Amino acid sequence: MESYKFLYVFAYFKERERNAFLQFILPAKGKVPKYYRVCEALCAHTTQQLLVARENLNTLNIPNNIFVDAQNNPKIDMRDDVVNALSELFKQLKPFVLGDSEDLNAWPNRFRWITFLEKCGLEQEAKRELKAVYPAVAKSGTTIKSLNDVQAALDIAQKYRDYLIATATRHDLQAISQCLKLISALLEIIKCKTEIDQLNLLSLQKQYADKAEQKKAPTTETDVEIEIPLKDIYQEMHLMATKQNITHYYRAKQLFQQYALDLAPHEMQVVLRYLANWTPKFMRGLQKTKAEVASAVFELYEQAEKSGLLKLEGVLKSGLLFNVITAAVHVGKFDWANQFYKNHCGIYSEENQYKMARLKAAVVAFEKEDYLGVVDEIDKIQFSLDYDIIRAKILLMSAAYELRDSRLLREQRRSLNEFFKHSSKVLAYDGAENLGEILNLMMKKKPKQDIENAIKEKINIHNKEWLLEKLQRQG
Repeated sequence: MESYKFLYVFAYFKERERNAFLQFILPAKGKVPKYYRVCEALCAHTTQQLLVARENLNTLNIPNNIFVDAQNNPKIDMRDDVVNALSELFKQLKPFVLGDSEDLNAWPNRFRWITFLEKCGLEQEAKRELKAVYPAVAKSGTTIKSLNDVQAALDIAQKYRDYLIATATRHDLQAISQCLKLISALLEIIKCKTEIDQLNLLSLQKQYADKAEQKKAPTTETDVEIEIPLKDIYQEMHLMATKQNITHYYRAKQLFQQYALDLAPHEMQVVLRYLANWTPKFMRGLQKTKAEVASAVFELYEQAEKSGLLKLEGVLKSGLLFNVITAAVHVGKFDWANQFYKNHCGIYSEENQYKMARLKAAVVAFEKEDYLGVVDEIDKIQFSLDYDIIRAKILLMSAAYELRDSRLLREQRRSLNEFFKHSSKVLAYDGAENLGEILNLMMKKKPKQDIENAIKEKINIHNKEWLLEKLQRQG
């Protein structure tokens, strides 16, 4: 919940920053506003108290004489007044954080603000700001007036790309394509400018060399390789994807393991995601068994955990956490999966920790073929995040098939559609819905050829290998 946005930021501030902000909002003259007095009271709270208050505003210790009623008596119920004060305080943050800037709406400043909001844990607010600024960047044309504008636009476009790709259940393929084209165009500007500078350098070298009186022409070490690990990683990943060569996959994996903690966590998170997605493809290409493929995927996540990457702030999101747990249980590492959850469940609020522990238990139960256990764990749990909902529905529909419980399958398909009736039916949601449809055909014992044809018609089906395996066994 991000209703009390100011508390997220104030909890992030160090004590000296809180006091500096208090001085920043103090009017030079006139009456001291009530929001100032609220902020003054907040300065007396510990960071932990502020973090708790993000979930429960009543835990704040705000003097009751700040707000008075019509009879000038202290208000008993100050909640609405405190909420309004927090809203006003949040409005004062941008000029404080960004400094005395000429234009707070300039792209570099808006990008800095978005990045700051993310650091404070205000991801939804950061996304809202990002969605507001990106259209101006995407207009291109003469809005990009200099190389400084190119860099600012590139920063915003790349963050917007990450936002679009990370939206698990609502991928807008057209928007992603347009964003990637913008990034490519901006990079082309930088590339061309660099090549022009290189040509100019060659011209200068020639001028020096042509001077007869020059005893020794200056030289440049053009054969010296500039070492930039991030460039090496992305080059190998690019070659891995375009040439689909196992050598580049292994090289990219090696570089990831070597530099996991040395480079920016969010970049390494992206690299980990791509490597995890490509690992099964390369392993199958080597004729590896299902168990060996699962082992290779788990090994990648295990290495990321050992390196400490997953402990870094902002790297481990709910989806990645359960991808790791699922990979672990696929290779029978149940104790490891349980310990991994214990180590990282702090990314959830206390309320959600109970729900996610149940979801984790359901993942383990399914792998152990305890299908009734899956139903017992999560059938009555209401999850809030889109992908957690989808993961739960996939488990329940699959368990329903194993139990030959057509009523449960029907209920879960209907529930899935109800949850996402206002969402675009693509990718994660689409894959779950298609899984339910095929399982329904199999439960009704439709002809095998008809089911195979139905599978071929689907672009995206969750757990497709498991589904085909069950179809073959069904005969």
